[in-house]
Amino acid sequence: MVLATAPLPAGSTDAGATPAPRAVLALPDCQRSTLRNALDNLPAAGGVIELPAQDCDWGSQTISVNLNGRNLWLRGAGSQGATRTVLRRSNPAHASQALTLACSGNEQIEVSDIAFEGAMLADSGGTDGTRLEGALKLDGGCQEFKLHDLSFDRFSKSGIEIRGADSRGVIYDSRFTNNYNTRSPGNGEGYGVVVYENSGSAVPRAPLALGSGQAVFIEDNYFKANRHSIASNSNSRYVVRHNDIIQVRTTRGTAAVDAHGRGAYPPGSRSWEIYNNYFYYDAADPAYPGSDWAATGIGIRGGDGVVFGNLLDGSNRPGNNLTIRNVMSLTS
Repeated sequence: MVLATAPLPAGSTDAGATPAPRAVLALPDCQRSTLRNALDNLPAAGGVIELPAQDCDWGSQTISVNLNGRNLWLRGAGSQGATRTVLRRSNPAHASQALTLACSGNEQIEVSDIAFEGAMLADSGGTDGTRLEGALKLDGGCQEFKLHDLSFDRFSKSGIEIRGADSRGVIYDSRFTNNYNTRSPGNGEGYGVVVYENSGSAVPRAPLALGSGQAVFIEDNYFKANRHSIASNSNSRYVVRHNDIIQVRTTRGTAAVDAHGRGAYPPGSRSWEIYNNYFYYDAADPAYPGSDWAATGIGIRGGDGVVFGNLLDGSNRPGNNLTIRNVMSLTS
């Protein structure tokens, strides 16, 4: 292990503040035990943990750690090309996440330059015959997080899951591909990014704050062949902008960008801002002549928000560019 110091990444401190040095721990490998030990021993002031260019199989194991106020930048050697840090599990448990980082305050979290690869295993005990597997989860209402230059391929549960009240941060410059239920692509889970805040019949609706920073920002990413590229529920607030979002026949019958209604998780999605994205159906994968939900671009079932400036190219497939359900008018 190599220990050095480095300034906080640009954008990770208050404007005008002098960046404080942080310990940089270069790990010899990306195995689960090595990374877990480094996270457990992260100093109170936080630090940078560097993973080398390796392909590491964690088997059935996971990491779940509470940062307890410690700042963290977890970075690999890259998520694309010949030099990559690859994290995978060959035998994941049903409904498990490979890496969970839990927050308890205003921790600054950054994760970058890692390729997460899923197993997509069939399992009779799983949902619709698939063993649901997730990659990266931020829990506890993490704020000031930055997730970037990552890739997520073949996860039947989700690539990134954000959970907890008042979650706030940005996901950018990343790739999300082939995240769906192999046994039943139009059912179950299978999300590129999913955002949940909190739910329950007694939970009040979160304040509506369109145009503010109180949201999860999902921008400048590439999505292809996901059941929902972006999904949401449970008081979630998100901004989806400047993304390339591609649907294929495999993921037919779904909306690329989704917002749930109340359903079983009231109060449902709270707010959404969806603008300046490019939606496309890949003509190389023949169009599926199915229902009106075939390869829908945007499917809104609850919440408040705005949709504008998107390019929805539906010239070569059936379905709807925009579907809105259960609309309640506030005018007579």
